[in-house]
Amino acid sequence: MFFLEELNEIIAKMPDYAKLCCAPVWCIIEIMKSAISIILVIIAVAFMLSRTSDGELEVTEQNNMTKTISFTLTSPAFEMNGSIPSRFTCDESGVQVPLSIDGVPADAQSLALIMRDPDIPEFVKKSRDIEDFIHWVVYNMPTTTQEIMEDIVPIGTLGVNTVGTTAYIGPCPPDGRHRYFFTIFALDTTLDLTKPTADVLTQAMAGHIIAKTELVGMYQRK
Repeated sequence: MFFLEELNEIIAKMPDYAKLCCAPVWCIIEIMKSAISIILVIIAVAFMLSRTSDGELEVTEQNNMTKTISFTLTSPAFEMNGSIPSRFTCDESGVQVPLSIDGVPADAQSLALIMRDPDIPEFVKKSRDIEDFIHWVVYNMPTTTQEIMEDIVPIGTLGVNTVGTTAYIGPCPPDGRHRYFFTIFALDTTLDLTKPTADVLTQAMAGHIIAKTELVGMYQRK
């Protein structure tokens, strides 16, 4: 572009008759200047788009990485939708179900656990004015919690189950095969509550749930 500007200045200083002779050259110079300007604009736009594409790729890669680090809840006693062994139910000792927690979000401040049975008979729902029978409530568990052992009360604060106690209640379905949902919530805060029911805990968690994960077990009495 610099040499074109110099040539342009030289032509501008020429007499008028000389300018007429150089008019075709002048036109070529102007066309070249316009072409070069357009090329520079295209290069600049391409550079900006490449930067955006790189950024989008980086975000995509970060998102994919986030997806691979999944928040999971499992049990060494049964698989998802598998049968809960009777030793964790009312038919035997009724010790609490062991659980394994993995992939807790890094920004979580506490964990909460609710175990519920949504398959209770209608007469129980009506008599107690409930939708689910709550078997277990724990909150303010440390985010470092990886295992809940069957014979050790988990570190945290116990809430109230449907019968009004803070203990774990093993599955004891009165009719047929029931599903039991174990849900772990990752929260962005700790909760200042006193022996809450599952409903009260759920209300307190509103707006603070970063992630949740669920394990479902089945049980039918013999």
